[in-house]
Amino acid sequence: MKTIYLIVMLIFTGLVSLTAQVNTLDINKVPDDLKEKGVLIDVRTPEEYQEGHLPEAINIDWYSDAFLKEVMEVIRDNAGDPVLLYCRSGNRSAQASAKLDSLGFRKIYNLDGGYAAWSEKNKKQ
Repeated sequence: MKTIYLIVMLIFTGLVSLTAQVNTLDINKVPDDLKEKGVLIDVRTPEEYQEGHLPEAINIDWYSDAFLKEVMEVIRDNAGDPVLLYCRSGNRSAQASAKLDSLGFRKIYNLDGGYAAWSEKNKKQ
């Protein structure tokens, strides 16, 4: 009986993760209301962050063992506000967004294109 229960739970968990929906936006096309209300988190390493980052971004390294603890504190301190995640190109922030989505958070946005796309556009202006 325990084996059947375990198999059913594994199948259910797999189906839930297949239905997870991460909100993805082009980093250069974020709506103004999200920019104003949202908490911006740069999930790159501290070294990458020091080389340049978006204004008002908080650095929480995706590779850090403390990532979940630190991001949960930010979410708790900004309860109800959207959380906008970016990295260099969009890969790490997509992984971080999917992880937070799997934990039940729904106002999570992956900013596709990342710092590379944002800095490219902004150096032309």
